[in-house]
Amino acid sequence: SRDPKVLAECDVLVDVGGIYDGSSKFDHHQKERAGSRPNGVFFSSFGLVWKVFGPQFCETEEAFDQVDFTLVQPIDALDNGQSLYEGGVEKFLGVSGYSLSAAISTFNPSWDSKKDFDGRFYNAASFARDILESEIAAANASVKARRIVMSAISANPDSPIVLLNKFCPWAETVVPCSPEALFCVFPSEEGTWMVQAVPQKLGGFESRKLLPEPWRGLRDQAFAEVTGIPDGVFCHPGRFICGARTRESAVKLAEMAIKA
Repeated sequence: SRDPKVLAECDVLVDVGGIYDGSSKFDHHQKERAGSRPNGVFFSSFGLVWKVFGPQFCETEEAFDQVDFTLVQPIDALDNGQSLYEGGVEKFLGVSGYSLSAAISTFNPSWDSKKDFDGRFYNAASFARDILESEIAAANASVKARRIVMSAISANPDSPIVLLNKFCPWAETVVPCSPEALFCVFPSEEGTWMVQAVPQKLGGFESRKLLPEPWRGLRDQAFAEVTGIPDGVFCHPGRFICGARTRESAVKLAEMAIKA
């Protein structure tokens, strides 16, 4: 939930609430973000939780740092819209993408572990099977999504706004097939409507057009006041996505962003 009344009753908040206090509130969506590491990788909510609680599960600081570099920082960077590579070279020293092969290899018992090797192998096989089945299902779904998005593009081919009446993956179709599109408007699973910037290229974090700077990191009343949209919900600090509670308001936000 993002209802302030519901959040106020929670003991711990992760990825919502707009506050990081180092003890019970772990959000990174506030305008000023929640800090970054010396190498420039911003903290996401995962990283904030790991920073506080991770040391409890690691025997040494070196082990904590290794997990942070190997697993946590790649997730944090991507969650904050930071590309891990520039010109084919690691942008943040020691931080590279976390691969499926790396994930499966973690099922191998460590040299000092007493866990059964064969048992871990079967765990890995089950994990890999779930991924393969999910990929097949995703491929079938992507074909359906492409048809939905192409229909939306065809309905208004010259518009800088692609309007979807139901959510489905859209970037894979919009980026190559609609060069004039700047924003995509679609309903979220929570009932709100999102306005998301179209990326310049697939897999990249650079947008064809960012949302207005004055909107950056604002939420609820502050966002509504700046935009003049009473039911405005938020604008991400990265300025690539914002939202409102109705379709009409989301379209207005997109139109405002185009003219900004």
